[in-house]
Amino acid sequence: MALQVRREIAGDFVRYPDVHGAQYIKALDSTFTVPPTRLRALLPLLTKTEVACKAYTRAYLIQGQGIVDALAEAHCRALAIGFESMNDTTLKFANNQVKAQINCTAFELLADSSVHYWISFIVSNPGESPELLEDTKSFLVNEYQGNLALYVFMLNDETMSVWQDAERLGLRVFDAGGEAEHWSHNGMDSTTSRRLQLEALRKVRWKNDHAMQRTWQHDYELPLLPRRSTTENATIEKLVDRLGMASAELPNEAADHRSRMLTQLARHGMTSV
Repeated sequence: MALQVRREIAGDFVRYPDVHGAQYIKALDSTFTVPPTRLRALLPLLTKTEVACKAYTRAYLIQGQGIVDALAEAHCRALAIGFESMNDTTLKFANNQVKAQINCTAFELLADSSVHYWISFIVSNPGESPELLEDTKSFLVNEYQGNLALYVFMLNDETMSVWQDAERLGLRVFDAGGEAEHWSHNGMDSTTSRRLQLEALRKVRWKNDHAMQRTWQHDYELPLLPRRSTTENATIEKLVDRLGMASAELPNEAADHRSRMLTQLARHGMTSV
């Protein structure tokens, strides 16, 4: 059965370009890279195809140079991974089966590879306190490179597994008849979570030249300048992001920051109109 599944997936990767002219496949299935044994057997088959792909995966699968090299050889151009946190206590609260060191290893391997990555983090998983969040915040501000998302914990529906531990975690919802936007747990409440999210993103924006929160970019074709290098595009994207947020986040220094950003953008041939 496993062999048949691998052959079917590889067959689809051959057929889609031939029949539909596909050049890039987004494998949205969260289990595309699971289990590891199937993935290791599948990747050599994909090296024989001509189509590039993006997939979702998990940090514990990216724990050696061999798997990263195999992904690159199989034309995997990008991976989306949920780290959630860089604190072991928070990860345990969330019943996550990984440790912060596993996340670190996956990040370090991908950062040195040709495979692009987009990693997501969560503020205020039930049980997480502002103090526990500091490990994630410090990692994003001081160490992280590349694209990221920093979400606030959301209660999507009543079937979430977190409700099984609601009493232990002190989880309470104050608008249960609506969108469950207002809640609290033993670590913090929704208002505090949103404030800490914005504070963290502000620090990442202005203190880390190599990390980029993906928000407004989805409305534009990426890369912004297709004929420029990946490195130059990342630099320009960061400058544009800072330029757009200067007035809102640094109102007393906005004029100086805007002037500096515009000067740096001009060096890349971009001018204001």
